[in-house]
Amino acid sequence: MYWNNYWENFDLQFNWIRNMNNFIYSNSPFTAFYMPAVSMHSQSIFGPAPQPVVSMYPDLDINQKQNQQVQKPQYQTRPYSRPEQLEFTKAKTMSEAITYARTKLGIKNFNLQGDLELANWVNEGLTQIYNKYKGKAPMPANVIKDTSKNIVGDAYYNKERDTLAISPDNKKLLLQRLLSKIDNTPADDKKTLANWYKKAVKNDFSQVSFIDPKFQRQVAQHIQAFKRNPRAFDVTESRQLYHEINALLEPNKILRQNPMKLIEELYNNPKYKKYLNSGEFKSLEQISKLDKNAQHEEFYNIIDKLKAKGVKAYIDPQKSVTNNKFHVIYHEYGHFRHFRTTSFSALKQRNAEFKSNTFKQRIASEVSSYAKTEPMEFVAEVYAGLLNGAKYSPEVMALYRSYNGPVVP
Repeated sequence: MYWNNYWENFDLQFNWIRNMNNFIYSNSPFTAFYMPAVSMHSQSIFGPAPQPVVSMYPDLDINQKQNQQVQKPQYQTRPYSRPEQLEFTKAKTMSEAITYARTKLGIKNFNLQGDLELANWVNEGLTQIYNKYKGKAPMPANVIKDTSKNIVGDAYYNKERDTLAISPDNKKLLLQRLLSKIDNTPADDKKTLANWYKKAVKNDFSQVSFIDPKFQRQVAQHIQAFKRNPRAFDVTESRQLYHEINALLEPNKILRQNPMKLIEELYNNPKYKKYLNSGEFKSLEQISKLDKNAQHEEFYNIIDKLKAKGVKAYIDPQKSVTNNKFHVIYHEYGHFRHFRTTSFSALKQRNAEFKSNTFKQRIASEVSSYAKTEPMEFVAEVYAGLLNGAKYSPEVMALYRSYNGPVVP
């Protein structure tokens, strides 16, 4: 057997990851997942959210874990004589992709199980990071493809194994099934997405009046393009459309289940604050005392009153969607950098305070919906945005620094 086959079959050493479904994520200090908040709900249009798989040593008894000494990963250091910039070219073979990852980026084990499209995407994203840091960016020791059925989201970083794991591109198959259901939905059926799409192709966006028609038109056009030629959609475009559809439907579900959440989003939006706090509208405190049905009605009243004043008020679903094709990689790399200097357990202890602090939640909402879930995800979302050139308010950056967010050049 050739020596290179060892690396190409390295995933065999991780088979035990897929069999540890009974280990609860909230108790693990080692794994951070990337999953936009719109995909976290059990009532997602794509079915129940699976339980995450968390890494453990295969021969380590769970009950004895607390008494064991866990060896910290040895992070690689590369000589700073490496070139400051790399010119990325898509590999034509997996052998080329593996060689590039190992010799140019310094990744010890690069195994995406023969998925060349995924390998090129990961290598290009990590090259962007390498160039941002002018060749001085450390890299995870392992980059693998996790094909387990229980992986949550698009990727995760495992600190214990110093591993960036990427899920396979299953979004394309999910989209094909979903859009097939749209085509086969009878005209009198009340399925939300099917009804919306049939109107959207006619440029009628009245069904979801509280979401910007520009975003709705974008989603409809992407669906049409996918229906015409699914094969033309690469891994990043398929993931993008998947999250766009979820982002479009999520506000509808929230409005049914918790209309107060959308009302608070309107009241906290700087574009509408001066109108909503003028005395012509009920206060948040007054609205919070109404029952759910009355809050639902009040939400539409607010939208209609603002429009009567010439203000087009919309809920922004795009905070759950990123247009940057490497956001997932940037996000997980943010975890990698953050966990090198910050205690995972210390961050987890601050979760409850972060979620209950309305000021911090408002600040996090400026970044994304997922940034509101917990401090480590807030840091990773801000970090990914900064790598992509985003500019954040002083409040966002102050909170980012308070959690010891990594410095971006």
